[in-house]
Amino acid sequence: MKNNFTFFFVINFVFLTQLALAQDFHFSQFENSLINLNPALSGIYNGQHRLLLNYKNQSFNLLKSDGYRTVSVSYDTRFKVSKKTFLGVGANFINDRAGALDFGSDQYKLTTSYVHNFSKDPKAPQFISFGLDFGVSQRSVDLTNAQWPSQHDGNGGFDPNLSGGTLKNNNFVHPDLGIGVVWEKSMGNNNAIRIGFAMHHINRAKVSFIGSDARLNTKYTAHASGEIKIKQRLALLPSVLFLSQGSLKQLMAGSSARLYFNPKSTLKYLQVGAWRKAVSSSINSAPNTYTFLLETQIQKLRFAFSYDSSKGEQFVNNSLEFSLGYFFK
Repeated sequence: MKNNFTFFFVINFVFLTQLALAQDFHFSQFENSLINLNPALSGIYNGQHRLLLNYKNQSFNLLKSDGYRTVSVSYDTRFKVSKKTFLGVGANFINDRAGALDFGSDQYKLTTSYVHNFSKDPKAPQFISFGLDFGVSQRSVDLTNAQWPSQHDGNGGFDPNLSGGTLKNNNFVHPDLGIGVVWEKSMGNNNAIRIGFAMHHINRAKVSFIGSDARLNTKYTAHASGEIKIKQRLALLPSVLFLSQGSLKQLMAGSSARLYFNPKSTLKYLQVGAWRKAVSSSINSAPNTYTFLLETQIQKLRFAFSYDSSKGEQFVNNSLEFSLGYFFK
């Protein structure tokens, strides 16, 4: 089974790379991976310093150890420019690996944002932020375990002694550039709204392993979220995310409920939520995915676990995701 999968992966890898249809990773917990979501969100949080860690294992039940694995580590802080203006500055590292051939990328980015609060009420800030991220991405594939059509032995197996295929370049680096804007308004008492838009890969770098002119599609991101107070210590947090990159379109929408505890308590809040994700492209349409979230914060440490599940006609695809956030000062 694994031999068949590896063969299938190589064939599809070559053609999809040639057509530049490979899409970006993304975290289901997009509200817990803010720098990845939009560079304009750098420095926007309660605290002076923020450290975020995200991990996702996609399709682990189908692909086992060959599942899609993504790790992101980010740090950001802010510097006061004037009474109502500050600069957000951050750094981000992403490691993304997929399949038996470890096809993936390492991304190193710096982010910056310019944030201005134009509210006259100090208890209800309202600001707009403009952000920029820039860095480099290293894309690679390991052909050690690759099995090619020329190695087919005619009996349903493969002969590794037969000559296989090659790629013109199985490891290369390219620059990357993104921009974003965010508007956020707080109404006090656990009531707030945030709306943002971002464009990633606006330089459309070449990403072909076979020497073609295939370029990375620009990714467009629109997101909105809010907090609505229901009772003294209970709030709803609806959110929606729309992604468009090349032929891929994705819409994710849902809400969570957060129960706040006594401010003097070590445990700050407990949160549960559910979202529905719909994905379509010119190639095919994937079944709807449902995401379930459990999140809590203990002192300055936030922890969240989510589980994705989608059911096709002949398979069930499951993914796991974890995130940690630590807020200094």
